[in-house]
Amino acid sequence: MPRNRSRSNGQVGDVLSTKEAANICKVALSTIVYWFDKGLIRGYRTPGGHRRIFRVDLEKFMKDHAIPLGNRLDDQLRVLLVSEDPKIMSLFDDTLETMNGHVDWASATGTFQAGQLVATFKPNLMVVDSDVFGLDGASLCHQLKDDPDTRDIDVVLVSGTAGQAAARALRDAGASEVLAKPVTPEQLQLVVSSFLS
Repeated sequence: MPRNRSRSNGQVGDVLSTKEAANICKVALSTIVYWFDKGLIRGYRTPGGHRRIFRVDLEKFMKDHAIPLGNRLDDQLRVLLVSEDPKIMSLFDDTLETMNGHVDWASATGTFQAGQLVATFKPNLMVVDSDVFGLDGASLCHQLKDDPDTRDIDVVLVSGTAGQAAARALRDAGASEVLAKPVTPEQLQLVVSSFLS
């Protein structure tokens, strides 16, 4: 599970870390911690002692105190990461965590879970390790682009087998980008940043 992904009761985005809340409010992390510890913002502590804040309560607090809501999590780029490789997932998570709250993400380690998250998380961007699950990247792109509910999702495929001709065919099928393995954090960050509005 990603360290910086918001989730509660299976619903991605319902709970925020203090870092995410600070980014949304555009205040210092210490300010969010102070508000939390004073009971001004409702939340809870994880078994490890980390503070977690309910998004709905943060937004109510922001409205009550005239803090602009223009940087809400809902306005962020939502990225769905799909891979069964723990090393790839760790790279994805660590890289997105450095993007200063501009990205919200969820992770799927199987095709069924990925399908569920496409429906519930409604990603703007999918970063898919196309070498797993016996996945056909071109078919995935065609399926997404043929469905009115998913045709606007951008797809970045990460592959260890796609040469230049295959990468070109995947782009023709609808992939926004094809990255060759091994992918560096800088490459991934650059590609994800290109989808930020």
